[in-house]
Amino acid sequence: MVVGGYISMLLKERGGPLSDQQRHLLQEAEKSTKRLSALIAEMSEVSKLEAGATTFTRARLELERLLKDSIAALPPLPDRETEVSLENEAPAAEVSGDPVQLKGAFTALLTALRRELVTSTALIVHVRREADGSRQRLRLSIAGSEDIETLKQAPLDTLVRFYELRGGCGLSLVIARRIIAAHDGRIWSPEAAPSDAVTDDNVDRAARTGAVVVVPEA
Repeated sequence: MVVGGYISMLLKERGGPLSDQQRHLLQEAEKSTKRLSALIAEMSEVSKLEAGATTFTRARLELERLLKDSIAALPPLPDRETEVSLENEAPAAEVSGDPVQLKGAFTALLTALRRELVTSTALIVHVRREADGSRQRLRLSIAGSEDIETLKQAPLDTLVRFYELRGGCGLSLVIARRIIAAHDGRIWSPEAAPSDAVTDDNVDRAARTGAVVVVPEA
């Protein structure tokens, strides 16, 4: 972005010395331009996904390794320590898909759910196999330690559409849901409490207590 280039030049004092106040204002402006650039890039990615213009590679991926890599890629939290752990009841399970795209989708999802934990200091990712007609699917239940047991047992027809327009996430969850959908997967959330429910295009917003992802087993 051109504006960012000029701000960078000013911060390097190409136009002369800066006072502390001027440097602070320019640094804040630089942060804003970086956020704007990131949002523009995300908008472009959403457009490509919706147009079917995104190219996906296809390979057999060990789901456990994919999830461990996604957890390892989580950015640090500035204000607290939150453990993210994997409970895998399908250790040899594989999925078919794009390793880079799926890792990015799971990392974005885990980042958002970890940030939204309120009373728990641990986010758990639980994996198990489920029958889906004549084929097997893999169910990933993701929630805080206080909610994971309930979410693991929740039938899919009691869940609601995943609310992807969460504040502070940009379009990362919008992209993540579309990438998972492109791999024949879906995301759900626990049903919202009545006091938390709002309407967005006639879809109830889910309470921010976790998610369930279902993908076909390779």
